[in-house]
Amino acid sequence: NGLQPWACISFSKNFGLYSERAGAVVASCASAREASAVRGHLGKLARALYSNPPAFGARVVDAVLADAALEARWRECLVVMSGRIADMRAKLRSALEARTARDWSHITSQVGMFSYTGLNKQ
Repeated sequence: NGLQPWACISFSKNFGLYSERAGAVVASCASAREASAVRGHLGKLARALYSNPPAFGARVVDAVLADAALEARWRECLVVMSGRIADMRAKLRSALEARTARDWSHITSQVGMFSYTGLNKQ
């Protein structure tokens, strides 16, 4: 359809930087002219949302990602955290399935800190 891919990245949860608005928008553009226009529009949006964003969170992310040892340690922490979440999901599913006749597989088929409950109005 002529659309270029974009990605929006937040470091709020995986760096523990809540309220710091640390993240990025990555836009893939077909030309330098388009990139300039996108940069201009994103700048206008940023100025409309805030005039002076906090810098602390961005500096923390930059410091961690710029140092190979710190980045490796951060990645190890992510593995531990995501493993703990997966383990908690599995335990929750087992407990629910032991007490009900419902299918709770959606709990372990999803990933991350949040999940859809699978509940409905009934």
